[in-house]
Amino acid sequence: MRPAYVSGYFYPLRESDLLKFMSEVILDVPKRKVKGAVVPHAGYNFSGSIAGKVYSSIECPDTFLLVGPKHSMESDGIFLSQTSWATPLGEVMPDRDLGESLLHHCEFIHLNERVHANEHSLEVQVPFIKYVCPKAKILPIAVSTTSEGILSSTGKCIASVLKESNKSVVVVMSSDLNHHEPQEITMEKDEKVIKNLMSLDSRGLLRTVYEEDVSMCGAWSCFLGLTILKELGATKAELLEHRTSGDVNMDYTQVVGYTGILFE
Repeated sequence: MRPAYVSGYFYPLRESDLLKFMSEVILDVPKRKVKGAVVPHAGYNFSGSIAGKVYSSIECPDTFLLVGPKHSMESDGIFLSQTSWATPLGEVMPDRDLGESLLHHCEFIHLNERVHANEHSLEVQVPFIKYVCPKAKILPIAVSTTSEGILSSTGKCIASVLKESNKSVVVVMSSDLNHHEPQEITMEKDEKVIKNLMSLDSRGLLRTVYEEDVSMCGAWSCFLGLTILKELGATKAELLEHRTSGDVNMDYTQVVGYTGILFE
C-alpha cells in the first residue's frame, strides 16, 4: 500500500477533520456522465473548493485514470502505480486489470511505485475519490517526460485499451496553472491555457506554455490527458471555476492559478 505521504500537509491528517472539509466542499448538484476533468492539486485550503466542485459533478465511474506531473523529474518516462493508496478515509484500490492491459499494450508505460511514493499531484485527488465514489478504483499515472511523440502515441494507446475494456473511466488531469507572478499576469496567462484546454488542443497548450512562459506544472500530463480524451470522442468542455491563491490569502503579488474543467 502507498502511504498517504502529504496528509497533514496538503490536506487534513485526521479522518474527522477531512470528513468535515469534504462535507463543506462537496456540493449537492446533479451528477453528470463525463469523460474527463482538469483538477488542481494545491493544498486543500487553496484549491480544495474547486476540486470539490469538480468531483461533486461527476457521475461515479468504475475507474478514475489519474494523470499528473512528477514534480521532481529524476526519472524520465510515464509511470503507473498498481498498489492500493491509503487515505485518512480508508484505502483506494487500483484497477489492476486495466493496469495490466496498459503495461502489456503501451510500450512507454512502466510500472514504478517509487516514482509515486512522494508525489502529491495525484495523491491529493484520492481522498476526493474515496469520499464521493467509494467503490471506484484508480489508475495513477505520473508523467515526467517532455517528448510529444511518446505522449501522443501513449495517449492513443491508452484510449484504445479503455475502449476495449467495457469499463466506465473518467480521465482526471491534475495540474495547477501559472505560478508565482502577479495576479494580472497570471490571469492573462491562465486564460490562454484554459482556452487550449477547453478546445482539447494539446499542441496548442504546449505552444502557449512555451511562447507565453507559463509555469504550468502539469502541461505534459495534460497533453497526455487531452490526447486520451480526443481519442475517446470528447468534444465539449465546461469551465467550472478559475481563480488564484490570491483570492484565498489576499496576497496578489505572487499567485498560483487554479481551474476546474469538465469534458464530455
